[in-house]
Amino acid sequence: MPRRSNTTARVVAVMEFLAGHTGEALGLSELSRELGINKATLLSIISTLLDDGWLLQHPTTRCYSLGPTLIGAGSAALGRFPDTGPIRPLMDRFAAGYDVGCVAVAVAEGQLVVLSRSGFGDPLHGLARSGVRMPFAPPFGLALSAWYPPGRFDAWMAAANPPVGPEEMPGLLGDVATARDRGFVVGLDLPPDHELAQQLRAQRLETAGISTELLVHLGQALRRHGYHLDDIRPAASYRVNHISVPILGPQGGPEIALMVPLHHGKQTGDRLVELGTGLVALAQEAARVAPGAGAGARQDDTKPR
Repeated sequence: MPRRSNTTARVVAVMEFLAGHTGEALGLSELSRELGINKATLLSIISTLLDDGWLLQHPTTRCYSLGPTLIGAGSAALGRFPDTGPIRPLMDRFAAGYDVGCVAVAVAEGQLVVLSRSGFGDPLHGLARSGVRMPFAPPFGLALSAWYPPGRFDAWMAAANPPVGPEEMPGLLGDVATARDRGFVVGLDLPPDHELAQQLRAQRLETAGISTELLVHLGQALRRHGYHLDDIRPAASYRVNHISVPILGPQGGPEIALMVPLHHGKQTGDRLVELGTGLVALAQEAARVAPGAGAGARQDDTKPR
């Protein structure tokens, strides 16, 4: 595995921190303290970013903000992903109404990518921060793949590491059927005493990036323990990772899923049904407001083989 570049990581940390704190006055001292980078090193990084237009500095306050060069880079990136702008107000309203976070994810280059998020105190922390990537392979991504036409579903299955064996296939197809019947997916967390659970809790508080290797091991562990919750009993409590739904349109297969991360203790069955039902309604409204966000899945032609 290639070694991580500390200098590049610091550049990324500067850009991500400023992107998440656009309304704050942040000078060299504040950035140095918040990012844990000494002033001399930070000044060298910032000077280069200023010279090339990635950052701007206020002439009086000497505070830093994102620069115009990002506009071109952002426009180029937006061309590769579905536009979540029209549905962002809906996500904001949902997050405030249910007191949860809400994220929009899509698939790019075989990975699930977080495109937009609402309702989080700090937009940089955790597995649900914008730009985070996860493998688009079992068990991840069922809120999209369960509504895919057969060819796309088979491609998702084929990406599994290790491959899905005959003993695992019935359970996975059962998860697909449950998701489609219920309208939303409930993903479970690892048992709290699992060896990966502590590592994962630490990663959810990191801003420097999520370990790809950890995500691969996480997926394998979740497949062994069971990732998707089938039967929801109202009075029972569950250690839940997330609830997710597709934004459905008229044809082809969904391109965006909406997700509520639930990384904080147990949830009752009643609460899961409340959130799932609300998220389905949000996805339906999103499909009306921004038809392009749900390229679609006809209910009669998307059942996996």
